[in-house]
Amino acid sequence: MKIKSLFSIIIIFLSLISVNQWSILPIGNLWFEWILKIVLIVAIIRYKKYLFPIDEGYSLLNLYLYWIAFCLLRGLFISENYLEYKQLIDNGLALFIPLLLFLFCRPDVTQYIFRNWYKWGMFSFFVFILWVCGPTQFFLSPLLILFCFFSLQKRRWATLIFFMGIIYTLIDAENARAQFIKGGFSLLVGISILFVDKISVKLVRFGHIIGYLSTFLLFGFILSDASGLILGKISEDDAIYNHKHRETLSKDTRSLIYYDVFNSAFIHNYWLCGHTPARGNEIGISFMLFEHGYDGKHIFNKNERARNEMLHANIFTWTGLIGLVIYALLYMRPTYLAVYKSRNDYLPILACFIAFRWSFGWIEDTNRFLISDIDLWAMIAMCYSPLFRNMTNKEFKYWVRGLIK
Repeated sequence: MKIKSLFSIIIIFLSLISVNQWSILPIGNLWFEWILKIVLIVAIIRYKKYLFPIDEGYSLLNLYLYWIAFCLLRGLFISENYLEYKQLIDNGLALFIPLLLFLFCRPDVTQYIFRNWYKWGMFSFFVFILWVCGPTQFFLSPLLILFCFFSLQKRRWATLIFFMGIIYTLIDAENARAQFIKGGFSLLVGISILFVDKISVKLVRFGHIIGYLSTFLLFGFILSDASGLILGKISEDDAIYNHKHRETLSKDTRSLIYYDVFNSAFIHNYWLCGHTPARGNEIGISFMLFEHGYDGKHIFNKNERARNEMLHANIFTWTGLIGLVIYALLYMRPTYLAVYKSRNDYLPILACFIAFRWSFGWIEDTNRFLISDIDLWAMIAMCYSPLFRNMTNKEFKYWVRGLIK
């Protein structure tokens, strides 16, 4: 119980500092954030045998951690100034997010952590976050798990959670497009689970594949300017013009960044092994996207942006194509196991949502080891864990209902 309480408290604090960038009353500072993340990482490693009480090993996760260690070591040697050492620590900590696969392996630990978050995290939202940040869905990311499984709750709770999901999805949908998409898809998962008896296995497997193939749709439509720039079909001026003249809902704020991310990687030849967490991608045509946000006062180390808004762009820049492939497998292996090796009917549908989240990571899901990362990796861990996959429908439903007791 003490170990569970320790992790529960750390995650609630990480939730509170997750909104510091929007808060008029931020909690702590960068040092406090680093210390909290280091404590969580060390605690997971320290209590790994308790959190991971099964014989089946996660060799893929171990491979990823070895590669991250290699990238961090390289970063230590190539860092030349204060900013690069600072970036090495900050970005390096973010790369340890997959350790959450160990934390959320056990159903009882996962249930305890989220049950406490739904109690105290929601309390914190109404008495603190709502007043210092406004109604931000970013803080409420753990609710996505409830939205995915709302139909397994008793009718009273299911109805309440469903309407909460609608509110979550629609608040400021024009500007909070990422939350609109994630909220809408999680409710779609919940509705699918409601009719799980009528959904064929083949349809679920097809949905799993489509989730990953959505990446090509993103680059074909939403990120079409990035594809056009890389393939030489449009000019830089055309891409800038397209960005300036699109409507708000369809505005492409990522293509110019992707062009710089890939262009920088190939020009400086770090596309295979990465630029290390100490460095970023060179800024070219993407500067216009955030120059007003920085008011011309921000100093870019070596004309590089150390972190972008898109998850996979960061992984590619810091760890190269090798790291990106391993990172992708950390999504694909668990979802494959959930779809093809699960005793219950619910995890395969959740796996389709995770497959979509992989594709969505090309335009969102920035990795900061904060609350929006924690809920995603909890879902991935559930699909990876044999303890969750060996649950029957009845056992899984009982576990879901225990989240809000």
